[in-house]
Amino acid sequence: MRTLDRSPFIVARLLPALLFALCLPTILPAQEATDPPLREFVDTPTPGRVAIQHLEDGVGIDGYTVYLPLSYDTRPDHAWPVIVYLNGGLAVGGEISVLHNWDMPRMLLTETDLSTERNRLILDTFVIVLPHLAGAEGRDQFYQNVPELEQVLDRVIGSLRVDADRIHCTGLSRGGHGTWGVASRIPERFASAAPIGGDTGGVLRYSALADLPIWVIHNARDQRVFPTAAFRGVAWIEKLAGTRFLKLDRYVPDPIDITQHTRILTAVDATSHDAWSPM
Repeated sequence: MRTLDRSPFIVARLLPALLFALCLPTILPAQEATDPPLREFVDTPTPGRVAIQHLEDGVGIDGYTVYLPLSYDTRPDHAWPVIVYLNGGLAVGGEISVLHNWDMPRMLLTETDLSTERNRLILDTFVIVLPHLAGAEGRDQFYQNVPELEQVLDRVIGSLRVDADRIHCTGLSRGGHGTWGVASRIPERFASAAPIGGDTGGVLRYSALADLPIWVIHNARDQRVFPTAAFRGVAWIEKLAGTRFLKLDRYVPDPIDITQHTRILTAVDATSHDAWSPM
């Protein structure tokens, strides 16, 4: 079995970047889902472009998109870390391209400028993979489709220059449910997980999460996905791992040095389900 690099410094450097990718609704101008993208999708993974890939026999997950960093071709010896981004419920069903109608995924279609730190993190740091839930009856949660999700991971690892020891799973809302559930089923595939606004109903066993670096973000009075289950999950992991989470009650953790922590809970006193935009 592989030994994943889960040191506090590495994970805490990557998790903020990963979370930064989810916090773009407050950074990017609002765009209608019907607005045409500036760049078309492609069929073959290409640096700086979003490629649509199909799973021919996929039922719950019928395909995915993959984005390659802009400098992918100019760094032939580099093994790229991967973000597996699990979308919310609005992206379930329909065409695979619907994954990119909003926020960070849409940015992958519209941005190329690397002059800002934000853009460098998103456009030239990670291979970004977005699995698409087809909406099949009884298969409309990511954790109900782990074999197909592993098929996606195997295809990415087998065909691209990625670091299989630095695959990070995150998602918001339904994707947060999926991050909890998928990470509990195949923790050996991930270097870290960051569920946002997600319920833990899909968790198979909390013991599988005891060794996994994790940043849980859930508003303390969320009225759509109640936080009780997520907080209970944190308590179970603390008990099983024998260590405490760093608990934050504000979105921006400064001046706390988060690079010294591999388990973090951000629970702000807010009623909104949206715990990602203010981060």
